[in-house]
Amino acid sequence: MKGLRLLVLFSASCFCMAELEAALTSAASGDPTKGKVLYANNCLICHGEHGKGDGLIGESLHPPPTNLTGSQARAKSDKDLLTVIREGRATMPAWKNRLNDQDIQNLLAYIRSLSE
Repeated sequence: MKGLRLLVLFSASCFCMAELEAALTSAASGDPTKGKVLYANNCLICHGEHGKGDGLIGESLHPPPTNLTGSQARAKSDKDLLTVIREGRATMPAWKNRLNDQDIQNLLAYIRSLSE
């Protein structure tokens, strides 16, 4: 009986962790209005006003900034985009030490709204 209780408890905790991870890796948990302000302050200079990768310094970067409205960026999962925002990539800096998790969620929600 004790083994059964442990199995049920373990299963329930795995389910809760999966739900928590899903909530933390989804654009749906962000506020695009707040994300727009973060984008203007941190991303616009490279990715451009409409996320096309054509910001003021974007042309001078190698590789150039990603077109956030393009098919490749849209095909990426929210989890993959959150990883790029947090950890950075190539010429893009990591934002995990500058933005908190909720800010990053808000930023993702705004980025997703660019291609709607």
